[in-house]
Amino acid sequence: MAPQALRFLPTREPGPQLRPCDAHTPMSLFKTFFSETAVSTLCRNTNAQAARACAKGHKYKWTDVSISELYCYIGLLFYMAMVKLSSITDYWWQNNLFSVPFPATIMSRDRYRTISWNLHMSHPDADQDNDKKRGTAEHDRLFRVRPLMDTIRLACKAIYHPRKNLAVDERMVACKANTGMTQYMKAKPTKWGFKLFVLADSSNGYTADFAVYTGKNHFPTGHGLSYDAVTSLLDRTVLGSGYHVYMDNFYTSPKLLRDLFALKFGACGTYRDKKKKKIVNRKSAKKKCKQEECKIKNRGHYVTQYPELHSYTSLCHSRNTPGHTSAHHMPGISKESPASYHALLCKAHKSGDQ
Repeated sequence: MAPQALRFLPTREPGPQLRPCDAHTPMSLFKTFFSETAVSTLCRNTNAQAARACAKGHKYKWTDVSISELYCYIGLLFYMAMVKLSSITDYWWQNNLFSVPFPATIMSRDRYRTISWNLHMSHPDADQDNDKKRGTAEHDRLFRVRPLMDTIRLACKAIYHPRKNLAVDERMVACKANTGMTQYMKAKPTKWGFKLFVLADSSNGYTADFAVYTGKNHFPTGHGLSYDAVTSLLDRTVLGSGYHVYMDNFYTSPKLLRDLFALKFGACGTYRDKKKKKIVNRKSAKKKCKQEECKIKNRGHYVTQYPELHSYTSLCHSRNTPGHTSAHHMPGISKESPASYHALLCKAHKSGDQ
């Protein structure tokens, strides 16, 4: 029996949720992610951290940072990311052939430095309370960035609703600091940093939600990191149902695919035969599949095998999905055309192609 077709029922009309009649500027769009409420929290906690530092004997002069000034500071960070110079002092270097005048028109070098030294996303008193919980299940390793991180996550969900095809993958945020959470991923362009599990719209790459990896012990269901990473990103009350989720072999497992289907999410992904729990026993079929593509149906899964490449399993496409030309080869196995629809879909949507 083929998997039951899922009806696509999103909670909102897919696409941007901004009012088209409103005029939008780059700054107004930026504030949808960095709202004045969020920046006000940053200002309050930064000022509290500076007051604490001054009480400890730091000699620099401090004036409380305002919302408008902190937006200027963030703008300078973007500028410095685009215009690379050897050191921070070079951005304020004057009377030189290679000097850049813009930073000095925003704020002085000393002011930039003092804000950088004290920039704080959480309240320092709350930091101490969280630090006392270190080593327990109540300790939050992301506590110091959570106020801003949660604001950005909510904004990602609020201003855009993803289309039918979703991809789950990892992204890296560059960082080599000794935090105990930084990872090394050889295959990524950014190899060292914080690893994010990301739910993206396959049609355009928009980040619908994300979760920061903090360690294998911080995913609660007991079914493994790959299972929890996917299920933590798929909230049916926010998204709706009938979505097709594409993933690579790190995530694909029989339990995950069946549980997602029970939640009315279709799933399609590559898988590895060496996993402890195989999706299908292909031992009897290997001889028949050595020189050609094979498709194996087992417990609702449809598995497409390329002998020299990857295997794909799907719980969102039936055997007769358009794009197949099949002839019965042996019970439970179909001989397919080289351009397998499952494989092409999985490859396209995992890579973000439309």
